Amino acid sequence: MQWLRAILVLSSITLFSCASTDADEPMVSVENDPRIGEEVNQACFIRSINGWSNVDNDDKALIVTLSRRNQFKLNLSGPCDANWAMYRIAIIGKTGSSCIQRGDRVKTDADTMRGLSCMITSINEWHPEKLEEMNKEQQETEQSK
Repeated sequence: MQWLRAILVLSSITLFSCASTDADEPMVSVENDPRIGEEVNQACFIRSINGWSNVDNDDKALIVTLSRRNQFKLNLSGPCDANWAMYRIAIIGKTGSSCIQRGDRVKTDADTMRGLSCMITSINEWHPEKLEEMNKEQQETEQSK
């Protein structure tokens, strides 16, 4: 019976250690993230949001894609965790327009069951290509040494 307990304990330790790897580490800090662009008052879309994703270094933010080239970082405040969003998000606008603005609410599919939502505190343009440019520059600097 004790060997069964020992196996269960070792199995759970193994599972927890696999879940915490260095791959989850953000590539850059939020303060120095070159992808964060100019702050905007609103982000407007014609028909719908084309996609969304989590931010690798900020669990209080989401990236929304409004068109192929228009991505915005929504900075959130409240009890929700953007990493909990699995399949869908909802943006509840306070004005009824087709624009995302500060003060609008964001709900994730995980938050819906708990009745939680977050408020958008700011919106920034998002430039994912800037991180690739920064990495190239760093590689070129290292190679020239």
